[in-house]
Amino acid sequence: MDGGTPRPISDCHAEDIWVHWSADGKSGYVYHDEKTSAAVFRIDVASGKRERVWTLTPGDPGGVTSIYRVRTSADGKTYAYSYFRELSDLFLVEGVPGIVKRPRALVAFSVCP
Repeated sequence: MDGGTPRPISDCHAEDIWVHWSADGKSGYVYHDEKTSAAVFRIDVASGKRERVWTLTPGDPGGVTSIYRVRTSADGKTYAYSYFRELSDLFLVEGVPGIVKRPRALVAFSVCP
């Protein structure tokens, strides 16, 4: 920091999540959580150029709902990340005496206002 006037980094998007500065301080890394994958970008501060450097996707994306804690090495050559996975089991029971088969209905609801 040279004590100059702060200025916004161009081409930063509202959905970007900051990772860190590059080793030389000339660019920064951000990522965008796309639920089952995450796009990682390097943004050059001087030019505002935005460059996709990786798309992170778990080997088995089944049940993945969010990618978070993206980290890169100072030289930008390696990365690590975490993700949330939500899995469940569905059991179908047939042939139980006394249970009458009825048409099923799909009910959708939202928990958000």
